[in-house]
Amino acid sequence: MSLFGYDQGLFSGVMVTEDFLVVHDLVGRSKTKTLSTVTAIYDVGCFFGALVAFSIGERLG
Repeated sequence: MSLFGYDQGLFSGVMVTEDFLVVHDLVGRSKTKTLSTVTAIYDVGCFFGALVAFSIGERLG
């Protein structure tokens, strides 16, 4: 779960950079819905990835 928190901290720093927003065409008020959806999908993916890594690591360890 510490990696889940690390990933959230890392991604929040990337999401506010001008380069990221311009490259992915996320600049402007009309794109906030898309940006929030991308962030939510990333967070959910990190969470389930942490759970899968925990269950596989438990068996292997």
